[in-house]
Amino acid sequence: MCELCKLEKKTDWYYEDEEFIICDCETCMIPMIVSKEHADEVTRFTESYIYGLVKGFFEGKKFHFRKEHRKIKDHWHWHIILEK
Repeated sequence: MCELCKLEKKTDWYYEDEEFIICDCETCMIPMIVSKEHADEVTRFTESYIYGLVKGFFEGKKFHFRKEHRKIKDHWHWHIILEK
């Protein structure tokens, strides 16, 4: 079973809707956005939506995504790197 499909609230959760969760990564403790669907790719439309969602949530803060999947390779999730 995929660890992200059965995501438990072990860290802070900042946002949740029908499609996505924004929470702290259990491994590195930085925010990440996780799809509720088990998929390994993101469409351009979804990527645009995600950018807007994260921009709205972290209003006024600069950020970029770390899109590399180190531990869980087949369920997309992006770490949100907040710039100082």
